[in-house]
Amino acid sequence: MHSSVNLIDRKILHILTCVRLYLDSLCSHYRQIMEREDISPIKKLLAERYDESYEYRVMEAVRNYVQHAALPVTSASFGSRWNDERTLRLESIEMKLNIKEIVSDKFKRKILVEIERSGGSVDLIDSTRDYFSQICELHIRFRDAISRPKTKAEEDIASVQSTWLSEFP
Repeated sequence: MHSSVNLIDRKILHILTCVRLYLDSLCSHYRQIMEREDISPIKKLLAERYDESYEYRVMEAVRNYVQHAALPVTSASFGSRWNDERTLRLESIEMKLNIKEIVSDKFKRKILVEIERSGGSVDLIDSTRDYFSQICELHIRFRDAISRPKTKAEEDIASVQSTWLSEFP
């Protein structure tokens, strides 16, 4: 059981770290791709995602917590049952972060209140899955924001390639 919890802790820690690295690089990538200093469209995207999604806010707070204080899983439960036809054994695992177990000031107080209102714990498996979906949606919107320079760059490459091939068949 402990090795399963440790494995989930590490997987959550890895995804939160990778997402943080990605989010931290978005603004500088936007600045480079768009060739301008104004990164407000990307900052706006990030702020909207934070404001609109409970799981996004919670997992950002969890990321900060695991970076500075402790691993995320505070309780785990394992289950096993037969399906209705008794032909298949179903296994389940539940990993939670219970806010009563948090003993650090490294967890955002406002988010703790939100979690308390929604039951006092976070299902880390479902929240991580939803958080990653939010990041994927943010990435789609980022790609949309840079679509014009991307299209122009592809046209420039095609033009140079065409010129090269016509000059040097």
